[in-house]
Amino acid sequence: MKKARIKFIDFVTEGCSTLRFTSDDLHDFDLFEIVRNYSYYEPHKTFYEKFKAKKGMFCILKKSANVIERWLDINEPMKPFDHLLKWCDITHVDLIFEDDSNCYIALPWEGTSDDNYSNSLQRNLVMQNGDMIIEVRESENAESIFDDKWNIKLLEERGERDESG
Repeated sequence: MKKARIKFIDFVTEGCSTLRFTSDDLHDFDLFEIVRNYSYYEPHKTFYEKFKAKKGMFCILKKSANVIERWLDINEPMKPFDHLLKWCDITHVDLIFEDDSNCYIALPWEGTSDDNYSNSLQRNLVMQNGDMIIEVRESENAESIFDDKWNIKLLEERGERDESG
């Protein structure tokens, strides 16, 4: 992995749209067990690196990040939090470094029973203070902050859990 400082964190959605965030938009951000694989692509006769956050991702976005301007490449009518609550469709995280290099990292994905456009491994929660928790787990059975009563109780005590969702 790179040693340079991260300039942007991009969330790439299933529809290939991109949400761009800076460190000012984050309370917390973790990618778990990043693994690197090498693949050979015969038509181009080249090897390339592929990265995956094998155990998933955890992120708390500040409520100030919930602005339409975070979309890079589309005229999305929804604010980021509204989109993520509806679709749960983050497929990749692209870390953009200060030297403009990047590391494109796949997240665990499992389509829902209704469609393959939403990830059943992704869970989102807007807290009472307007911040959003995003979690992508490695599997349906993996430990989750949402399943951990101590963590939810802690969020409630701090007044950060939204009881409506």
